[in-house]
Amino acid sequence: MYFQQQEQSENVFFFNEYKGKWITNINAIVLRKKNYNTIESAFISCFLRFLRHYKVLDYISVGGDWGSLAQKYWKDITIPKFSESKQREIALLYHNLAEDYPSDLNLNNFLEKDQGWNKRSGVIELDKSVKNIKRYLNKLLDKIINNENIEVDFVF
Repeated sequence: MYFQQQEQSENVFFFNEYKGKWITNINAIVLRKKNYNTIESAFISCFLRFLRHYKVLDYISVGGDWGSLAQKYWKDITIPKFSESKQREIALLYHNLAEDYPSDLNLNNFLEKDQGWNKRSGVIELDKSVKNIKRYLNKLLDKIINNENIEVDFVF
């Protein structure tokens, strides 16, 4: 699973399920460690996205439409040495797998359980749930358009 900001100027990807080697386009730089740590990786992704958003990376990037951060320019980036607890606090806003989306939903409890889960989730989980709900609603709409019977079962 991954999350990508929709605006093209925010080209920072975070892969929260490390599966080994990745193939990317020629200008991509992939940061990976031997001892993969989800919290640390989410924090670094947040920090790089922060630098990209505030145009800091524009000053040291070269070429292309949005600029590419060539390997030789990484020495110009100083990543803050926050404590593990501060990195965790920042990372959990972005990626928080503390729990799965509620599975015991019905018409009476949907709003309450969905809102509670949304408050505890990170940006990645919110993005995933929105996409799942959209897919589910599209299936229901297709059934309505095709004059088929529908049953709201809350299984996304």
